[in-house]
Amino acid sequence: MADALSRRPQLFFLMPIKVDLRKQVLEHFLRDSWYLKVRSGLDSKNPKEPKFEGYELEDDGILRSHGRMYIPDNGDL
Repeated sequence: MADALSRRPQLFFLMPIKVDLRKQVLEHFLRDSWYLKVRSGLDSKNPKEPKFEGYELEDDGILRSHGRMYIPDNGDL
């Protein structure tokens, strides 16, 4: 029977993973029906519909609602 002092230590290595969340969010926007609907409403020349109040579209395509970044409903994010 081996005790704690005679066991070989197990070594684990952690590798840093670089994730570009902004890029992933932008890719998922293209398949998100709510994002496409809001973007269309904001891009139109007509006055904003009440349901789109508080939404802003940044130059790079990021959608914000009352200052917070909109994240599509996707399990990968």
